[in-house]
Amino acid sequence: MSINYQKLKSMVDHYQIFDLVAYITEEVQSLQSKSLAGIVKEWLTNLQTEEELYELIRFCDEALLNRLSRMLTTYGYRRFGSIRMVTLYCDDLLREGKILDADDRLSVLISQLDTESVKEEQLEKIYFLKVRILLEMKQADEASKWMKQVTSHNQKGMADRWGYFYLQLNDRIKAESCLKERNDI
Repeated sequence: MSINYQKLKSMVDHYQIFDLVAYITEEVQSLQSKSLAGIVKEWLTNLQTEEELYELIRFCDEALLNRLSRMLTTYGYRRFGSIRMVTLYCDDLLREGKILDADDRLSVLISQLDTESVKEEQLEKIYFLKVRILLEMKQADEASKWMKQVTSHNQKGMADRWGYFYLQLNDRIKAESCLKERNDI
């Protein structure tokens, strides 16, 4: 099996669900005689770039293949160690309840960041992940400070972010206000 990552990316980007299912079905049929470990090993061997791995992770997320997605994210974190892979890995750690591990790794990333060379969108994602971690740790004051960082790097509007923030603080009125503001735009 040889996954064409560009084709996969194109189908996911353009929401070509039927084509995507047909493509995957064809690939899966060619794998019936192989073990899952062998399949994954072959996929990873064929990966050339972080971008290809990211598209495969994205596909697994879209297809609700969470376990496979986590495994690929861990592999990407170890192989590439890039900002995107560290962020994805820390997000997985947070979802698994490994809050302190996620915070430690993300804090190291943040301390080593050259913010001038990182895209605004990526900085916003990193800082909002920090907010989510702090909220899980019940450190609302510190999370509020980091929300200011998120706001300074946000390009699309903050209504969803603030809505999430207030929901986590159990302030339903402010959260609803933020989410209604988003809908009014």
